[in-house]
Amino acid sequence: MDKLIQDYFLKEFILIAKDQERRHYSRIEFDGHCTIDFNRATYQAELVDICLTGALIQASAAIGISQGQNASISIELLGVDTKIDLLAVLVKREHDLLHFQLENIDLESTGHLRRLLELNLGDAKLIERELHQLAQGSVQV
Repeated sequence: MDKLIQDYFLKEFILIAKDQERRHYSRIEFDGHCTIDFNRATYQAELVDICLTGALIQASAAIGISQGQNASISIELLGVDTKIDLLAVLVKREHDLLHFQLENIDLESTGHLRRLLELNLGDAKLIERELHQLAQGSVQV
């Protein structure tokens, strides 16, 4: 039985390590209401987490968006009077969890996102490095 448990934990550790390898940018969990504009309709949703390159959003399974399709997303951050507007493409869908990759963001929203990440990570230099990597295109999203 000990061998089975050991094998299980080893497999889980490897899966976690591989998942972290794919994530090149720091993600933070943050509560916020979202509106997703897609196909001339607006849907309400909740922000699960966010990073410089995308967002994980929980929405009703009734949203008819498919992988590869674009949506306009407006995120209202709870506790602050700030809104982040972005254009994103759906890269993955797991039931009611929508994985969006950022395609376009305005300058004001970029500043809000950067400040949000700095405050929650507590490391402005880390965000600077990630922004530099993103600008250089040296890291795949």
